[in-house]
Amino acid sequence: MPQEQLKALLQQLRTTLEDVGEVDQDTRDEVEALERELQRLTDDDDDDWDLEALKRKAQRLEGRFAAEYPVAERFFREIIDVLAKVGI
Repeated sequence: MPQEQLKALLQQLRTTLEDVGEVDQDTRDEVEALERELQRLTDDDDDDWDLEALKRKAQRLEGRFAAEYPVAERFFREIIDVLAKVGI
């Protein structure tokens, strides 16, 4: 699994969201929940993950960020791509 790639994307996303600063609390909470799940995924050697559910969450967030925060949206797209490759 490309764990290091996911970890790097998560760090870049965190930094980008700190720079944005004006994301509403509900969206920020949803991003943090996805981050926790992805962090557990990268820390856990267990292959019993619902990658499709993680991809759907990332896609939902990608849609929220597309218009207002295109830089952050790019990280969601990359996370989705990595999860898709993991699920092959």
